[in-house]
Amino acid sequence: MPSLAVIADDLTGANATGVLLKKMDYTTYTMMNSGRLETKLLESCDCIMFPTDSRGVEKEIAYNRVMNVAKLLKDKGIKIFAKRIDSTMRGNIGSETDALLDYLGEDTIAISAP
Repeated sequence: MPSLAVIADDLTGANATGVLLKKMDYTTYTMMNSGRLETKLLESCDCIMFPTDSRGVEKEIAYNRVMNVAKLLKDKGIKIFAKRIDSTMRGNIGSETDALLDYLGEDTIAISAP
């Protein structure tokens, strides 16, 4: 089961992170559809990449998409959540980070490294 979930605002960012993790000998799986989360496939991977397609939407929608992904992965054994942000700082960085922090609780901190 994966111990790391990377939530990205687009597929390119999710896959770029997945490739970097693969180069470090981690097995990764990119989710394309939350309605088709197959736990059997997750059994053989270390990291799950989850694009939310939220870069160009309103901040409230972006917040909800990240929150929904975090809730979806809640009972999957994830120990580390990472929020992948755009390297040029485009998109809903604040609202998406807020969603993950709100989900994870008050004892959680965010480290931003654009």
